[in-house]
Amino acid sequence: MKSLLRMICCCCVIFSSSCHKPLTDIPAPVTVKFAVPMQLSAILLHLAINEGFLDNHGITAEVSYYPSGKRALQEGLINGDAQVVSTADIPFILAIHEHHSITCLATLSFNDNVNGIIANRQKGINNISDLKGKRIGTQENSTVHHFHDSILPLYGIKLTDINTLFFKAETLPARLYRGEIDAFTMREPFLNQAKSLLGNDAISFKFPNDYIQYEVLLAKNQLLHDSPETVSNILKALADAEQYVRMHPQKALASFAKNIDMPEHAFAHDWQSYNAQLQFPQAALTLWEGQWQWEETLEEKNHVHTEPHEFMVLDYINEHFLKDLYPNKVSVIAHE
Repeated sequence: MKSLLRMICCCCVIFSSSCHKPLTDIPAPVTVKFAVPMQLSAILLHLAINEGFLDNHGITAEVSYYPSGKRALQEGLINGDAQVVSTADIPFILAIHEHHSITCLATLSFNDNVNGIIANRQKGINNISDLKGKRIGTQENSTVHHFHDSILPLYGIKLTDINTLFFKAETLPARLYRGEIDAFTMREPFLNQAKSLLGNDAISFKFPNDYIQYEVLLAKNQLLHDSPETVSNILKALADAEQYVRMHPQKALASFAKNIDMPEHAFAHDWQSYNAQLQFPQAALTLWEGQWQWEETLEEKNHVHTEPHEFMVLDYINEHFLKDLYPNKVSVIAHE
């Protein structure tokens, strides 16, 4: 009997030790620091964080939010300790000119109607042509700056016919309301904020199909070198977020709007034309080459005496992480 009891106890100990592995054997989640702009174009990254898709792939997100992608890139990634950022394409192109150690891993969305101009009717502005001679604010060295410089000449307004003033994005609605500027070029949520302040005195201009922009996912090169598996898991989480948008578009918008403390209706119009897709299209490279030329022109205009740069974007992209996971999402042929 005693032998039987000893055998039972021994078996219990063996069974117990095999079923309850030490906690140290369970891999700990990887912490990644994200710089996230409060803009609709970055919705996939917002959803990956808010809906737990990053958690599902073993990534704990430490998040800092910024009013714009330019600020997220500059303050969070380049001058801060963030490792991953979402931003529109122009800040990425500008960062390449400054030779920062970053890599573009994918595009997260594209749109042809995200930016606009809002003006104060009390300043005698009722049509787009009325902007001539007016003070128009925007955010310098950003996608809306490039949009501003590109769209106005299409409608017969030379940049020399207006007074362009540069301010931080979040200050533009109040400046328009106080009369410091007559109009500003921007996107949501700032256009809607200005409408709320001006009421019936607000008049806005949108330009569908005239300007295309991409949102890009950037990471520090150190992250790619030290933890390539983490980079792949971030992309998997973003693919889950894209699927969530397709399956639950209104829930996705509600999650984003709640996260930045804005009403859903502020983004309802833009959301109809948004293409929130994780991809890496060849078309983006063609677009960025034109933006590169704008930056070269901007340096000349600002009397920055540098030699013309070759188009270096190809040195700052890595489509292979995405292609290894989802080959159909990549049409870039730059590194074939």
